[in-house]
Amino acid sequence: MFIKNTIAYKEINKIDMGLTWLTIEKSIKKETDWLKSNIFPFHSDKNPLNLPDDTFYRLIAILIVSGQVKTTEYFYDSSKIIGFNSVHSPNKEHGTEWHNNLINYLHDYFEKQGFEVYTSEPMLYYGQADLKVISEKVIYFEIDTVGIFKLWVNLKNMKNINIIILTSNKIIKFEL
Repeated sequence: MFIKNTIAYKEINKIDMGLTWLTIEKSIKKETDWLKSNIFPFHSDKNPLNLPDDTFYRLIAILIVSGQVKTTEYFYDSSKIIGFNSVHSPNKEHGTEWHNNLINYLHDYFEKQGFEVYTSEPMLYYGQADLKVISEKVIYFEIDTVGIFKLWVNLKNMKNINIIILTSNKIIKFEL
């Protein structure tokens, strides 16, 4: 597994508080580009503000650059995870069956580890997640796609949680 912290989070730690507007905007742009290339929106998700997804990618990037949200990207090879390959094959089409099988796999995995797990579309501040795991922090999982507006609202309003987006070859963790 390969772990990469997002670009702007590293840069902010290197920069003192005398930040210029240009430095901040460059960091926001880098984070926005990273988010767009890694978080795939659920297109039928409508936001009540009727603003484009780009607006919310930028607002999430601002949360990251300001230090309110920490993100980590984990890369993995699903073929090396025992029992996972049959559910999470990159060659399989990502449809309802794939989605449900992956939720069931994660449910069984965390339950065997002794965690309390909820799979009946647990409630977030706004909307619902695919899976919820109670550990030291509450962890909400979104499988493959997520509404960008929903993600922003929850990152802005929830505290002391993790939101994890699981795709075919990576895990993106948002830590609050």
